[in-house]
Amino acid sequence: MDKRERIQQEAREAWLNSNRKTSIIAGTGTGKSKIALDIIRELNPRSIVLLTNSENLRDVNWKKEFEKFGMLEYWDRTVSRTYQAMYDKEWEEYELGILDEVDFACSPEYGKCLVQASRHCTNVLAMTGFCTEEKEELLSSHFPIVYRISTQDAQDAEMLNQTEFIFIEFPLNLSKTIEQKKKAGGSFKVSENDQYAYYDKEFQKAMIVKNSLDKKYRLLGQDPSQHKDWQGADWKFKITAVKRKSILNNLDSSVAVVKKLLELIHSEQNNKVLIFSALTKQADKLPNPFHGNSKEDDGIAKLNSGEFKTMAVVKKVNRGTNLVGVNYIIKESFDGSETDFQQTHGRLTRLPVGEVGRYIILIPMFQALVRTETGAFKRVMLSTQARSWATKMTATFDTSRSRTITLDKDLRITLNDLKGNSTVAAG
Repeated sequence: MDKRERIQQEAREAWLNSNRKTSIIAGTGTGKSKIALDIIRELNPRSIVLLTNSENLRDVNWKKEFEKFGMLEYWDRTVSRTYQAMYDKEWEEYELGILDEVDFACSPEYGKCLVQASRHCTNVLAMTGFCTEEKEELLSSHFPIVYRISTQDAQDAEMLNQTEFIFIEFPLNLSKTIEQKKKAGGSFKVSENDQYAYYDKEFQKAMIVKNSLDKKYRLLGQDPSQHKDWQGADWKFKITAVKRKSILNNLDSSVAVVKKLLELIHSEQNNKVLIFSALTKQADKLPNPFHGNSKEDDGIAKLNSGEFKTMAVVKKVNRGTNLVGVNYIIKESFDGSETDFQQTHGRLTRLPVGEVGRYIILIPMFQALVRTETGAFKRVMLSTQARSWATKMTATFDTSRSRTITLDKDLRITLNDLKGNSTVAAG
């Protein structure tokens, strides 16, 4: 019995020895599907309902798993549905309910599926690879967690290949190419840097005002949200935060960095790259876009076969997709979701144990005027919000092997820099 099989056995036994309405949290690559199938074989239920969060998982991936392990007879007993289709429907009675990617259902809307599963299923196996603290509290109130192993735990136990995080800092464009409309009519042009620096300054001002008013009214024993000045400050705080994020999700400079990295990565044979963007319009600027609006229908098969060496996606392959040989991920822009980040990382854990997958995270930097101790102003390079997001998203991983590479406006970097064989660009 190898390490993965031992983990799967421990998870299976933990569920079987519980009241059988419980949850398992097992990081991507540890074999959640195999755990579920072993439990099905053990129970031999007459009726099964399987809920998941996407049509691809519902119609394709799960059926392949049943087929791979010679269990199509059980598939014939299974009603496979999405949470989106079942949360407001009447349920029949089932001997076993499998709630796949159950973190998706831990929400005010789809949480109805948790209630229905508890009422209408004799046994319930709830599974996910990752759950935030808030969602975990809701999950545990319905189906207590009886077994847990994170992706990092599995990597530490040498069940999965290792990950190296590479943070690439690069400057926002200073060229004034973005057209802005004037309120009085007409337009003018600004740079990426101008846009971000302006809204970051407005965000910081709004945050100071909001926090000051919040403190003032709480000291008076009043609810800040009932006061118009606080409401105005809160609106300004939120709108400037949205503006900053929108700018970072629409950068031409980040596309240029990705294209430079692809040149280097593909100068070696047998590398495969998956690029994650927050928006489809960004993915469309990169090789082989694969998303809900793209013309490509068979991107996953082409990537797995080697026909594609690069594929740009948004969320279409976040969960439950087995990708062959992907050894580089480039996070072109963030959507801010901790769960989605964990899932994107899972696409990099399908390599043989002993190999290293490189997760590259782009960190835009911007020039800003700051006042020195003498009162004079000087220009300095500051991190955008992407640095905070990256720190938060990687907090549950071992980043002791991580590296930061800082690029200049000419994007000078070599393959040796990228692979850690040089100290020239590494920070």
